[in-house]
Amino acid sequence: MVHRNYCPQCGQPAHLHDGSFWSMILHFFAHYLHYESKFLQTLKALVFRPGRASIDFKEKKRARHVEPMSLYIFVVISFFILSNVLHDVYTTAGVGSFSPEVIAKEKVEYAKEEAEQARRRAIRDSSGTSGLKNFLGTKGYENYKKIQDFADNDEEVIDEKMAPLAPKIFFFMVPVLALLMSAFFAFKKGYTFVEHTVFAIHIHTFWFITQICEAIIEVIPIPFLTAVNLTIFLIYWTVAQVRFYQTKWLYASLVSIMSFGLYLLVFVTIMFAVVILLF
Repeated sequence: MVHRNYCPQCGQPAHLHDGSFWSMILHFFAHYLHYESKFLQTLKALVFRPGRASIDFKEKKRARHVEPMSLYIFVVISFFILSNVLHDVYTTAGVGSFSPEVIAKEKVEYAKEEAEQARRRAIRDSSGTSGLKNFLGTKGYENYKKIQDFADNDEEVIDEKMAPLAPKIFFFMVPVLALLMSAFFAFKKGYTFVEHTVFAIHIHTFWFITQICEAIIEVIPIPFLTAVNLTIFLIYWTVAQVRFYQTKWLYASLVSIMSFGLYLLVFVTIMFAVVILLF
């Protein structure tokens, strides 16, 4: 028998609803609005106050925020769904960057690139292959040629096969970034690997938020949109490091550049290995 507002064993509220349909509806909306409030608060802190959500986690102020991994999963799923839906909508509407004129121009440029690749393959096949054949052997060279020709000619097939695996690869990259952060800030005492991981999750979450924004405004022909997006991300990452790790701006900037380079190296290596295993 519970005599107070909360159970002393599990902390569950003693009074939920009276069992009526109306009270269940009210309880549902109260729970939803409470979650939505936490979600919006976490999103606001994550986007507009770099490093704040990670600092709150480290300082045990976690009740005000959505769990880092829950938020990350939600944002990642939203990105992959929205990017596909928006691409189809923009293509069907034929507006902006997806207009028939722009698409026709891109097809002409793509045809030129294909012709240039064919020319380079012809040059490559006609000269300079004897040393590689001797090094790889006949069978090894044939496999090398198959992989190279496949990569040259079937990019759409590769993209189609790799698309379902992309979220899994990015989940694997979270601990990779956490390892990089723990290595670069090993001299900072009082940071656990879990806290490095939370910081890495928040950085990944912000990256996918920028990708959602890019997918939304992709219909507008903005020059160097990807480069601008990447610059914003690197600045955000640097500011988050300065605040979370309480380090100098110069060191944080160097860490951002070096970590990003190493991260890309690991990511490309994984992608290349997966392509070889799949195809």
